[in-house]
Order: sequence, then structure tokens, then C-alpha cells
Amino acid sequence: MYFKDITTEHGLPSNSVFCITQDKQGFIWFATGDGLVRYDGYKCKIYKHDPDDPESISWNNLRSVFVDSKGSLWIGTNGRGVSRFNPEKKIFKRYEHDENDSTSLSHNSHVKAIYEDNQGRIWIGTLRGFNLYDAENDCFIRYTHNKNAPNCITPWDISSIYEDSRNNFWVGSADGLELFDRETGKVVHFKPDPKDPTSICNRRVRYMFEDSEGLFWVGTDAGYNHLIYEGDKIIFNHVKNKSGISPNCRSKKAYDLFKKKG
Repeated sequence: MYFKDITTEHGLPSNSVFCITQDKQGFIWFATGDGLVRYDGYKCKIYKHDPDDPESISWNNLRSVFVDSKGSLWIGTNGRGVSRFNPEKKIFKRYEHDENDSTSLSHNSHVKAIYEDNQGRIWIGTLRGFNLYDAENDCFIRYTHNKNAPNCITPWDISSIYEDSRNNFWVGSADGLELFDRETGKVVHFKPDPKDPTSICNRRVRYMFEDSEGLFWVGTDAGYNHLIYEGDKIIFNHVKNKSGISPNCRSKKAYDLFKKKG
């Protein structure tokens, strides 16, 4: 295998790259620890926060970048909420948490999960709280934790969002896996239970992915799971052995999942 390196020596503002995506024009976008990068296969164009320009990106410490069906880029930061980039006008719209505004983003930090469902709705997970973007009013509907309501969303660090082929909507966080009802806002929690070998293997969910055969995978800090439907019950098949995921794998943590054809 031949690897071509793209580092700070080749134009990146930082060697810490947290997310990569491709837009409809074919440009590759990198969310780095020091700015947003558009790569055309030859050179890097860098977008950075400018305190004197309200239409610049809100922050340089980034965690995610997502292209929606309309071609807009959503960029999640670690400290300044979300920025939406209009590729035609070349400007950013900022969305940040405001404690005096209940329609603002629920939190500004660890915006790692941005997702568009099959109805074209944008969902954003943060360090504290889950958000639905209200496109008509250009604001957010918050789903936050209520300790007196056991079937509400988790309060901790949402890292992954996924809609499967059954139209089930899943939210993964530092506090387990949750099946989220988009109409009521209620959830079903899935957490590890030492007494139940069919429960999820770890509380910290990193990533979710459904392959072409309909098999749903959940990556955690202690290996990964196959989610299996048995009638009305959901069980988890743990894929690991005594030394971890496989004899050649040193760590049990699974951060991403991907299936190659064949």
C-alpha cells in the first residue's frame, strides 16, 4: 500500500484531523484542531475564525464537518457551537448556546455528531443535550435531560447519530445507546448489565453503522456489538475475545466502522 501524506508541511493548519467529508463538487473537507480545510487534490484552502468578521467560522478547534442534502456544510466545534457554511456566498452562519434563549443550541462543546434524517431534518449532538434544527425559524428545538423523567435523552456527550433501514433513530453517547422517538422525544435506554450477557458490552458508544446486509454495528470502548432483533426484544452480540477484538488488535476501543464491498 502506498500512502500520500497531507500534513502541516503540505498546507494543513494542524495535524490533528477529527473528521473528513466530501461535498457535491468533489472537494474534500477536513475538520482540524486549528481550522477548516478545503482540499482540491493539490492544495489546501483554510478557513479560520476572525474575531473582526461575524461571517467567519465561529472557532478553529473543530470536531466534525457534515454536508447536508442542500449542499451546506455544518461544522461542529469544541467550544463555540456550530457554524453553517454557504459555499456559494462563502460565508458562515454561527449558532451558539445562549443561556437566555431556549431556542439556541443546548451546548457549545464537543459537537461531534451532526446528522440528516430521511426527512431532511438536521440533528446535532453536543456535550450536553440533543438538538433538532428548525429550518423555518432558523433556531433549535432542544431535547435535554430531566432527572425526573427516566425515558428522556441522556445528558452526556453525544458522539454518534444513526437512522437504520427500519427507520429506527439511534443516539450513542458516553452514557449508553438510546432508541430515540422523534415524535415524542422519549427514548429507550440500552446500557451494560453484568448479569445480562446479551446487553451492550460497554456504556461508552463511539460509532454506529449498518452494513449492506442490514447488520447493525455499535462500536464502544470495550469492543463492538452486533445489534440483533429477536421479536420485540433487542439483544447485543459481543464481538471480542480474551485479548480484545482480535488477536492482533491491542485496544478494545472502536471509534469508527466501515464495510468494504466483498
